[in-house]
This record gives sequence, C-alpha cells and structure tokens, in this order.
Amino acid sequence: MMKNYRNLFHCAALLLSLAFAVSCAKEGMDFFRGTYGYSTGGSLTLEYQDEETEEALECHASLVPETGIIHIEPKDSTAVLTMRSLVGQTQVFDAEIKGTEIELKPQKRTVSLNLQVDGLEDVQSVVLEVSGRGYKTNGLLVIEMKYEGSFTSDLVLGGRTFTVKECLVNTVANLQD
Repeated sequence: MMKNYRNLFHCAALLLSLAFAVSCAKEGMDFFRGTYGYSTGGSLTLEYQDEETEEALECHASLVPETGIIHIEPKDSTAVLTMRSLVGQTQVFDAEIKGTEIELKPQKRTVSLNLQVDGLEDVQSVVLEVSGRGYKTNGLLVIEMKYEGSFTSDLVLGGRTFTVKECLVNTVANLQD
C-alpha cells in the first residue's frame, strides 16, 4: 500500500514538473506576440565612384534615429511584424520565428539618412531593401537590421550613385505591458 502511494506521488510530481516546464517555455510565437516600444539607429558605409578617377570611394551615413511601436502577431504558420514610427511611417514585415529567434523577410523601406561626403552633410530620404535577424530575451527584443541597395543623391556631389557596402543598424524594443 505504501509503495502505491509512493508511485502515485512520483507520478504526480513528474506531471507537475512537466506542466511547469511547458507553461514557462519562453520561445515561439506566444513568446514574441505583443506590442513593443522601439528605437532604431546606426550607420551605413556607402561606396560611390569618383567622377574623375573612376576610383571607388567610401563615405558614411547615419540613420536619423527612429522611435515608435512594433506589434507582432501570428499569420498562418509564420508571423507579421509591423513597425509604426512616431513620425507616421508604417512598415509591415513577414517574419519567421524559431524558438527565441526572429527573421524579418526583405522589404523596400524609405529611410532618412544623414549623408556625409567630403565634409558635406545632407539629410535625405532614400528607398533601400531592409531585412533583419534577432532574438528576444524576457521583454527585450534586439534585431540586427540589414540595409541593402543603391540610391542616387542629387543633393550631395550632384547626382552620384551610392551603394550600401556595410551596415551597422540595430532595432531595440521593449515589451509593453
């Protein structure tokens, strides 16, 4: 009789520990779902061609910092992530979530850059392809953004084409209660 109670106790303890482990799982769509306050910032290294020597030159551009709201919801077997900046621009990304990681599929996006070339500076809105990869830990979401593409600037160096060579841009978001 005592042996039966002991076995019953062990089974109950095992079931409770399994239930606790499942309920505390911090991954997947339910872990990411929600509304976040975000900020995005960073810089790009751009390449352009010198008109006289046709040599490839580099310059830098910093993203005009952006803040706003991110919302993540399920969409079929994947997810959708919306970013709405406080200045009104909205972007929708298809996203894939695996465990505690998220991947944003490429989308065209208008971004504001502070372009710096040969001592000249100018803020310009350009369209680039944006994607990203990141992770979530507790209430913090960190996404390393990837900007790709080329654009022509009529404002700096009279119509030069700039191509993104390197990207150091992050989006950091905190889950809102």
